[in-house]
Amino acid sequence: HSFDAIDKMDRILVKTMHPNKRNDSLRSDTDAWKYLIIHDLKRKKTDVHRKIQKKTHETRAATKLAGSLEHFSGNKSNEFHQTESSTARNVSFIHKLNCLERILR
Repeated sequence: HSFDAIDKMDRILVKTMHPNKRNDSLRSDTDAWKYLIIHDLKRKKTDVHRKIQKKTHETRAATKLAGSLEHFSGNKSNEFHQTESSTARNVSFIHKLNCLERILR
């Protein structure tokens, strides 16, 4: 995984760049640039992970909602219940569909 490679490079560079551990003969402009690039990559990696987690959370919510929609429609196709007494359920059904649409957008 490329992220692991980034972490490994970072550990090596931290050893060379860290002020307390730094060996001045190892420190060069090139190392400084590598250090900055690696830290930028790590930040981007964190951002990507955060976005993935957010999407996973949204997908889970969507799946749960889809499940309740299926249950709501009596496990048949998502059609409206025709009886008067189920008007409130139909309103709830429309609301859930709208929520699902928002999540998936």
